[in-house]
Amino acid sequence: MSGDTDRKRSVFTFAPGAPFAKSLAQLLLDETAGDPETLARYKVLLPTRRACRTVRESFLRLSGGAPTFLPALFPIGDVDEGDLSLQMFGADGRFLDIPPAMPALRRQLLLSKMLQAGGGVFSEGREQALRLADSLGTFLDEMIIGGQDFNALSRLVPEEFSAHWQISLRFLEILSVHWPRILEESGLIDAAHRRNLLLRALADYWQAFPPDGPVIAAGTTGSIPATSQLLRVISESPQGRLILPGLDLDLDAESWACLDELHPQYLMKALLVSLDVLREAVGVIGQIPETGGSGRNDLIREIMRPAATSGEWIRFGKTIRERGLAVTLLEGLGFYTCDTPQEEAQVIALLMREALEADGKTACLITPDRGLARRVAAHCLRWGIVVNDSAGESLSATSVGIFLFLVLEAAHRRLDPAALLAMLKHPLCGLGTERAEMERAVASLDRFFLRDEKHRPRTLHDLAYISAKSSSKDVARIAQILSDIIAPLTVFSDGQSYDFAKIYEAHIRAAERLSDLPDLPGALRLWAGEAGEAAAHFLAELLGESEQIEPLTFADYVSLLLVLAQRVTVRPRYGLHPRLSILGQLEARLVDADLVILGGLNEGTWPTALRHDPWLSLPMRKSLGLPGPERFAGQAAHDFAQAFCGTELVLTRSRKVDGAPTVPSRWLQKMGAVLQACGTDISVLSGGPHLRWARMVDDAVDVRPVSRPCPRPPVFLRPSRVSVTRVDGWLSDPYGYYARYGLGLKKLPPLRIESDHALRGQILHRAFETFLAVHPEILPPDADGQFLCHLQKAATALLHETETLQFWITRMDGPVRRIMAHERIWRETSKFLATEAFGSLILDVGGQPFTLYGRADRIDRRSEGYALIDYKSGGSFSSHKLQNGDLPQLPLEALILERGGFRRSDPDVQGLEDFRGRASYLGYWMVNAGRKEEFTAAVEGDLTALITLVEDGLKGLIVHYRNEKTAYINLPDPRRMPRYNDYLHLARVREWSVADSDAEEVIL
Repeated sequence: MSGDTDRKRSVFTFAPGAPFAKSLAQLLLDETAGDPETLARYKVLLPTRRACRTVRESFLRLSGGAPTFLPALFPIGDVDEGDLSLQMFGADGRFLDIPPAMPALRRQLLLSKMLQAGGGVFSEGREQALRLADSLGTFLDEMIIGGQDFNALSRLVPEEFSAHWQISLRFLEILSVHWPRILEESGLIDAAHRRNLLLRALADYWQAFPPDGPVIAAGTTGSIPATSQLLRVISESPQGRLILPGLDLDLDAESWACLDELHPQYLMKALLVSLDVLREAVGVIGQIPETGGSGRNDLIREIMRPAATSGEWIRFGKTIRERGLAVTLLEGLGFYTCDTPQEEAQVIALLMREALEADGKTACLITPDRGLARRVAAHCLRWGIVVNDSAGESLSATSVGIFLFLVLEAAHRRLDPAALLAMLKHPLCGLGTERAEMERAVASLDRFFLRDEKHRPRTLHDLAYISAKSSSKDVARIAQILSDIIAPLTVFSDGQSYDFAKIYEAHIRAAERLSDLPDLPGALRLWAGEAGEAAAHFLAELLGESEQIEPLTFADYVSLLLVLAQRVTVRPRYGLHPRLSILGQLEARLVDADLVILGGLNEGTWPTALRHDPWLSLPMRKSLGLPGPERFAGQAAHDFAQAFCGTELVLTRSRKVDGAPTVPSRWLQKMGAVLQACGTDISVLSGGPHLRWARMVDDAVDVRPVSRPCPRPPVFLRPSRVSVTRVDGWLSDPYGYYARYGLGLKKLPPLRIESDHALRGQILHRAFETFLAVHPEILPPDADGQFLCHLQKAATALLHETETLQFWITRMDGPVRRIMAHERIWRETSKFLATEAFGSLILDVGGQPFTLYGRADRIDRRSEGYALIDYKSGGSFSSHKLQNGDLPQLPLEALILERGGFRRSDPDVQGLEDFRGRASYLGYWMVNAGRKEEFTAAVEGDLTALITLVEDGLKGLIVHYRNEKTAYINLPDPRRMPRYNDYLHLARVREWSVADSDAEEVIL
């Protein structure tokens, strides 16, 4: 390599530890002596648009905010014809001949169409094809950026690879033939190809016509061949200069010679080789900062030292110990190991908040961990600080995006209560009404219709019925408006395929009408603000590309919109704190801050885990000359090393993430080894107070554990009634009984019925009720099949969507055969009388009335007396428990029957021949898919003693709780817990059960 004098002066780097953007701005201000006209003649090429903004802000800070001309700043990594304008080419128009780039959205749609044409080999549906098209586009860009020849695909030997890779390879070969044809027919080229052409065109132009003013390329490592070519031209031009980011001029020659792709200096070494410049020929600009400075640079050099020369750690450590430089080495450096990401985020938020106490001090968090970034931003909100997060937010996660998808979900799920209520309660939903009126109507619709099994709307016709029958004008109006707005959209949710534009038009019209306010049309309200503008631009672009979208179902429309909206980033422009920011690795390049926090320093997070390429294996990528994972790890190392040299630095990590132990980042592990060689330890960096503060922030002062609830209301406020099914609950949880009957607190029915034991029990009860109503006397020959039909109908009536129950219904075939066989034998000696019969009885207890009531699942007539039967789908029931009075429900029903509590005037009990009689059979019939043994728990014969036992027990319970000193204790006996408990949260069981030494077993 040559190193002539001119070349020596063309490549520079800033002094180790110097803030890059600030140093660059100061350099240009010094060179121009503050003359704005001279400064405006400079052209500066930087890696990214954010780097341009950072340098621009540095100029403003250094000039005290005074108005001035700035140099022309161009992002070389995100260049277009707007950037490489006549300012760069002068009067030459050669860049105008370069074809325009294909829009990214159109390319993704076309690639997904090609994948779907593969007959399901690469994707099982439109959504998967769209997601896979992203990775396919990345592969195309890598080939283009690296200047690789697509014909090289055919030179790979398929037999050397597995069948999966052979299929991928054949598809890529087809793609390499057909994709250029598609581009040629459209008159467009790939954006990466256009960027390469623009950079090469500029390089050729400047080669022929050197710039007439100073040109500086700063902060780029030239990893892209087209960029490297331009950098060479700039370095050779009379007024051109390169300023490399963090070139280590002090790394020993042996280490420099054996650098590999994992090392942060590797790309700059490769650039110098391509420029034919020796490292010794690179000039240094500026002075080493007083804080951090050389000590920090020495430390990061040793941390990143190649493995081949790691033996130098011993020499380095000896030098540090002998000269007593350990303090200098660690100056301005802090380190926190936290227990969880939540704690880590709290520490970082405190560090950033503390930075604001110093006048003008700036702070930034750099992390590739998006979860950590979101947590930090959320913690800062407690102080009213909105942090500038460079990653922004996905359109699908913004308020506008969420509302657009809620509208689709409500229509697609055909007015599912949960989906409908989520849409109605969204802040953007207005329905053309005042907010107070809207909230009242939605609350009433929620309480009395959406949670009511009988009135729950399942179709648009149901909404119209609510509108006509509701006594509330607000509810009627809202229901009618909903019906009118949603109707045109639900037409498409029938599983048929439609043109994209038709569904799109109905969707947008419905969303706009739903967001109407009395004084503001939804068409103006929905698309306002940054997220609204981004949504409007995205949807307009998508509609413009609709010809690329084949007819699709409503479900496919939803998935297509979701996948594409997730790729749209919304970045707020206003209301952000000017001195705090959260940055990713790429955005952090060249960014300066007084306090730099490197977070999420765990292996697999920083550096990130090995990226999986679905198209090519690592050997295949290597054969094609594509970058491997080592290249990306080396870039991450360079980003880490650059940030490590900041004036004030804090490193953080978590011991566990999602409950799993983590491994410290390889750089932290190396730093620990280096520090041990220096006679110190990484733990000395953890002396700051912020971790202790983080653990104190949410600590409650003077915590007093809540005691077990045991209310003692006056007698006249105590309940005077109970259902036969709640007596056992009264015994196991008196507090729950009081909450229900004394306070009148009942759990709201769920918006979406869950497939649990309770639901299966309801389905069984309804199936028996309808089956017995149709066949009260003689069972049909196909009783098994007919009962299963009733079971299916009952499931549909209760759940509407029965997919989650199909497996259970299928497994019920065996139990149904057993129960029907039992039913045939049973009917030989019994006559069916009634189902779901309601009865009640007023007991005289100490001269005071007490009401006992209940609903019998089934009452039959036998020669010895009546039979009371209750169906159970689960639970622990036995004849022994029933005989001992531990299962009081059926004996209490027998007591009501014996006293004439089931009246002829009650339409539920038509067919009872005698209203007053003794029960001779009490039985629980177990109908459980997993139960193959005996499925009845019954007692029969003379039941007088059992009924008397249970009656006396109930009366004793009533008398006991008529004493004002008797408390309704919550869960008094851990050995007797209720099967279902709706009052656990109200009783705060999880709080007092841990603290109560008498309730050690009540840990839920």
